[in-house]
Amino acid sequence: MNDAERRERALRRLARFERIREAAALADTAVISARFGIDEREAARLLRMAARWDDGDAVEELILRAWLDGGDRDELVAALSEREYTWGVVAPYPDEGRVPGTWDRVVRACFHGYLGDDEFERIRVAVKPERE
Repeated sequence: MNDAERRERALRRLARFERIREAAALADTAVISARFGIDEREAARLLRMAARWDDGDAVEELILRAWLDGGDRDELVAALSEREYTWGVVAPYPDEGRVPGTWDRVVRACFHGYLGDDEFERIRVAVKPERE
């Protein structure tokens, strides 16, 4: 992924977060559907997403904003190093797959190029993920 694609992806993700946040503030499917020009089923989906908002979303938002704004990378690393994270787990029976934790957002940000390898390593050393 090149920087233009990375930038577009980051802007789309941040716009999605803003939309979810705004839907949560409106809290009514009829009002949300009128505000965004969507049907009430989609408005209800936005409300469910708002209810599931977790610290992983906040971590991802912090990383994306820092990358887009060109903020101080040492400050970003420090902020991410001080957070408490949850770790992904294998989904319990009868489900299959894996339930991601908030740490997965940091890993994914590195994979997509929003964090450098050195930055990721500094965060990882400070956080000490439980499965190493």
